[in-house]
Amino acid sequence: MSKIKLALDVFSDLKSLAESIEVLVQAKEVITMEIILEFLKEALKGITQAVSSYLFRKTFLDKKKTTLRRREPKDGSRKTE
Repeated sequence: MSKIKLALDVFSDLKSLAESIEVLVQAKEVITMEIILEFLKEALKGITQAVSSYLFRKTFLDKKKTTLRRREPKDGSRKTE
């Protein structure tokens, strides 16, 4: 084989290697982004559940009277003016 043919084969192999490395890097970026998105999704799910349970508890379980009523005397007497 001539030196030119060997050089062309080496360049071809280097080009193939570079393409393979590029594919691996892109796959790693995709995997990394998927992990980050999965983490964010789980965090948002937890926050949503916490806020929903808080609102449910405040709305339905912790019902208190909004206006305070005066207690009337038990003996039935009222002040008359």
